Amino acid sequence: MERAIAIDAAADAAAERAGAAGGGAGATGGEREAQALLAGSDAERRAMAAWAARVGDAARAQAVEAIWLRPRSELVLALHAGLGVLASMLAIAAPPVALGLAAVTLLSLLLDLAGLPLSLRRLTPERASQNMLARIAEPPADGVTLILTAHLDRPRGGLLARLGRRPAARWLPGPLVWIVLALLAIAACAAIRLADGDGSGGLLGIVQLVPTLVLMAALGLAIDAALARPAPASADAGPAEALLAAGRALASTPPAGIGVDLVLAGAGTSGGLGFRRHLRRRRPRRDRVAIVELTDGPAPAWLLSDGPLLPLRYHPQLVALAAQAAAEEPQLAAGPARGRALGGALRARQRRLPAIRLAAPTPDALAALALALAELLDESR
Repeated sequence: MERAIAIDAAADAAAERAGAAGGGAGATGGEREAQALLAGSDAERRAMAAWAARVGDAARAQAVEAIWLRPRSELVLALHAGLGVLASMLAIAAPPVALGLAAVTLLSLLLDLAGLPLSLRRLTPERASQNMLARIAEPPADGVTLILTAHLDRPRGGLLARLGRRPAARWLPGPLVWIVLALLAIAACAAIRLADGDGSGGLLGIVQLVPTLVLMAALGLAIDAALARPAPASADAGPAEALLAAGRALASTPPAGIGVDLVLAGAGTSGGLGFRRHLRRRRPRRDRVAIVELTDGPAPAWLLSDGPLLPLRYHPQLVALAAQAAAEEPQLAAGPARGRALGGALRARQRRLPAIRLAAPTPDALAALALALAELLDESR
């Protein structure tokens, strides 16, 4: 009951502040489009400063850190798909060159997925973004700090985004999987041509046409996404509101056994780049941190795994605590799920840090699930 009262009070306060901040800016279509914040945009930086002010006296310490990122992930996909098409075109006349180009392109794509700097992302524009950091509760000596994180920016629209929202998309591989498979096929065809001097006949050309068409389709979809307008303002508004509500509730009743930090990360829709930069700067210890990412979702859920290519499991102890938290909040009807997102929680798991992602369609449900998990983590210490 005490936690429910804190959640309601925090949600009401957040709603009042949201109404005051957006009272003159929500009616027209142009203003709604302006609220659709893109990663690395001026609007994102201004909004980050406004959210830092909304945290207010709930934070014991607060900072807004500037970061430089390359958030145009759709251009990264376009570059890799385009080079794959070029490798296919070169496979007939120059198989060694095609094989090398396909291999380098595939390696670059995998390095980018792993968050390593030696990839074609370095050819895309660099933009300034920000991370908002707030200390809600000090950790005890040698204690664990719970990091609640969410992102403020919103993705671009386009045909690829619309296709991804269809129910059938849950059962089909994502675009990254198709590009990787097509690059592997192009490399294999080039290797066969290199080993067989006569070009292996017309059958190989027919086989090679299929991955080439896949890469051409991926190139077109990526260019369409790069030119698309931002997604509507309501498409991903909940996680930041939930982060603020959970932070205020935890500030009003601080946990005794853990510390609490809030990280509102920039460029969250671009592969969790802002939170990845936060982890690189802070380098938290595995035994001193627990990371919970709050995201939008069709239904309340805790994620068992994530990953656009190969799924990576979330921390088993946090998964078990999330399941227990859902059981203690039966009105949420939360359940386990598997995702494909490349966000802050997955970036933390890539660094072998304990992390999990929570999802819900409304800020209230997301905040309630996060607070229940925080209470259980506090009791387990």
